Amino acid sequence: MELADVIIEHLSDLIEDPFGNYLVQNVLKLESVEKSDMIFRVIAKDFVRLSQLKFSSNVIEKCLDSDSIGCQVDQLFSGTHENEDMTISRCLGK
Repeated sequence: MELADVIIEHLSDLIEDPFGNYLVQNVLKLESVEKSDMIFRVIAKDFVRLSQLKFSSNVIEKCLDSDSIGCQVDQLFSGTHENEDMTISRCLGK
């Protein structure tokens, strides 16, 4: 198993960690469509909350800077509408 796969396996813990988020960002820098896709799927499940946290927001920013973001935007936001409609409504003031 590659180190990147181990990092992805522990993504939910590492993404919010002051140092672990750098590991996740470095996996994104590999520009592996497969690995980035796996990260995007995990982030999509909790996008709103993660985007508001200090360390995980760094990873999300790196995702948005990614060359492959064009085809991944829907995936990042897919879980947002299903799981967090109330949170989005509150954020938008509706």
